Amino acid sequence: MSEKRPDRATQSRFPWAEFEQIENWRRAQPQIPSISAAVRTLVNLGLRASPGRDAAPRPPAKERAA
Repeated sequence: MSEKRPDRATQSRFPWAEFEQIENWRRAQPQIPSISAAVRTLVNLGLRASPGRDAAPRPPAKERAA
């Protein structure tokens, strides 16, 4: 059975031009998502499009250090 892991929070800073691109994408959606939902969606889209997406996940840092 797969272990349920808690969600993680993160903060990000974007150069103004990238932030404007995110805002423009948000406003172009039929229902404008929150900024956090927009960033999550765009990250997921980027990860799915990434050539390395099929790579094996890295073990947690505590297991790598052992």
